[in-house]
Amino acid sequence: MQMNMNGVGFIWRAADFEILEAFVQANGFNTADQALKEGTVEGLHYLGADHYWSNDHTAGHVFAGVKKVERLGILRGTYGRAHTIDFPAGPSDGNSTNYKSGRSFYSRVDIGHLTPTSLKPLVFDITVG
Repeated sequence: MQMNMNGVGFIWRAADFEILEAFVQANGFNTADQALKEGTVEGLHYLGADHYWSNDHTAGHVFAGVKKVERLGILRGTYGRAHTIDFPAGPSDGNSTNYKSGRSFYSRVDIGHLTPTSLKPLVFDITVG
């Protein structure tokens, strides 16, 4: 049911995606024409699935599964928390605790990744050679 609603996606290694791309172009005039006209930089749709490529895989692994299952969100623990960094000046008297050459203020937002437990069977880590 989830697959019919959201579709299926594969994220290939770049070298494997080139093999898939060549196969798609060799096995049909329409897909070859579409790939040549539109390009495949953002991926391609073939055999009812969306195929993408990435260089951010763990060695020997690719990713596949039902799309729109995983969630990204802002982590509450670090959101809006202010941080400071003091830069000591290093005066000639050797007492650098009282002298500052500057102070840096920053805040950060961390993004978290969540796959709901009930939907984990729809996400696959595929070992490739």
